[in-house]
Amino acid sequence: MKSRIRISLFVIAAIFFCASSLIVRNVWMQSAQNSPKTVSLRDRAKRDGKVVTKLFPRLARYDTLEALKKDSPTIIVGTIMSKATRVSSHSESAISTDYSVRVDESLKGILDIDSVIRVNQVGGKLRYEDGTYAEMVLPDYWKTPQLQKTYVLFLTTKDTSDYHLVGGPQGLFELVSSGVVKPQGLNTDELFHAHDGMSMKKFAERVRTTVEERAALRGRASNLR
Repeated sequence: MKSRIRISLFVIAAIFFCASSLIVRNVWMQSAQNSPKTVSLRDRAKRDGKVVTKLFPRLARYDTLEALKKDSPTIIVGTIMSKATRVSSHSESAISTDYSVRVDESLKGILDIDSVIRVNQVGGKLRYEDGTYAEMVLPDYWKTPQLQKTYVLFLTTKDTSDYHLVGGPQGLFELVSSGVVKPQGLNTDELFHAHDGMSMKKFAERVRTTVEERAALRGRASNLR
């Protein structure tokens, strides 16, 4: 008698388990079918005529040149040669812009003069053949590099060979024709006020690495190869 009860309980449990599994599977499949598919920027632009998204990136903020320099493995004087906007490699729903920058002078790091690097920045505008476009707009205060202009760039690298500005616009100082630097960050920043209009010679002296520091950097780079 006890054996029959055990068998009956086992059969009931097995039936209940199979039924539960089928229910869960059906619910999962229905949910997957009903989940909205990701629409590409191009399809959204084609549907709506344009796609405009405002960005408010959260980045570290710097009050001193020393702190900015410390977080910047590479600092150069560079000229913007060209730029190209593309869908971000990190997300199909984001846009970024690649700047080709010629290295005119290396103030920190091991980049060679006249080499060309790629500096990537979030944001930009993509135009499509049908006249529609997708755009990601940075805040008004966020100045971006301009073609054929020369800047001091404070740079770092992440998970690719691309370089990125440290602190966003705070890591960008335009070298104007009068031989002085023009910070590209907020004009209310301490970093801006401390260096706006400073001579390039004096500014470079504050950020340039010594011969000994440069040799040490090259040594570490060689050991990683």
